[in-house]
Amino acid sequence: MEPLSAGIMAGGNMLAGMFGGQDEFRPGKLHSRWADPFQGALFQQQMKGAMSGAGDFGFGQAAKQGNSQLSQMMADRGISPQSGVGMAAQGNMLSQAMGQDVGNRRQYTMGLLNTQPIKQTSAEGWERYGSYGRWGEPSSMNQPSQYSA
Repeated sequence: MEPLSAGIMAGGNMLAGMFGGQDEFRPGKLHSRWADPFQGALFQQQMKGAMSGAGDFGFGQAAKQGNSQLSQMMADRGISPQSGVGMAAQGNMLSQAMGQDVGNRRQYTMGLLNTQPIKQTSAEGWERYGSYGRWGEPSSMNQPSQYSA
């Protein structure tokens, strides 16, 4: 009985594929731009900085503080900073500082992605909407079709 039901289902699927369904959705070319161009420019500047590795996300301060604490601790115990124990402690402290920096950078970038400025989207192109005001918004008579984040 199973081969028969499988054959019937395959035939039904073939017919549904040939005659069923809807017309293909063709939205045309979508045009979008920042709702507030200055906010969009700031977002792009911050994202470029974060993605290029620029900025200090806590490594400098953590390394400076860790170095101070480590040198005080080794001096109290009479450990030479050039000894194997001193070098291992220094490497461990710097790796922890780097890990904190990477975590802070990731958190900053994810926060930036989640607060992306609003864009205006149109399927007809911006030429149709005429002139824009000082802040980049369209005139009140010609509003874009939708807003998206």
